Amino acid sequence: MKINKRWMAFSILFSIILLVWLILYLTIYSWGFTCTMKEKAAFSEFPHYGNIPLQPKNNGGNCWASFTTPDSPDQVIEYYRQQLTAHGWKEAVGNGLFMTRNGFSYSVDIEKFEGEDTYVAINVFQPA
Repeated sequence: MKINKRWMAFSILFSIILLVWLILYLTIYSWGFTCTMKEKAAFSEFPHYGNIPLQPKNNGGNCWASFTTPDSPDQVIEYYRQQLTAHGWKEAVGNGLFMTRNGFSYSVDIEKFEGEDTYVAINVFQPA
C-alpha cells in the first residue's frame, strides 16, 4: 500500500497544530486568565468597600482584585464581614477574614504599614 507523501505531511502538520492548540488551551485554562462565572458572581454580589469598582482577575485559581484605602483595616474587615454574612457566607478559620459558602471561599487579606494606606486583597476561589 502506497502512502501519498503530501497526505502524510498534511497529517503530521495537522497533528502538530492540534497538539500545540491543546497544550495552549490547557495552559490558559490552568493558569486561568479569566475567573469562572460562579467566581465572578460571588465576587460581584455586593458593592466593594468604598464603592470601588473592581474587575477581578485570575491568579492561578484565585479570582482576585486589590485596592488601597486610607481607612483602617478594622473598618474594611467589618464592612466585608457584614456584607458576606448578609449574603449567606459563614466565617471560617483563615488569615484575615476568611468565609465559605457552597464550596467556595472568600478571603479579605489586609496589610497596613505605618504611614501608608491600607492594602486590601480580595480572593474568591473554589478549593480543589
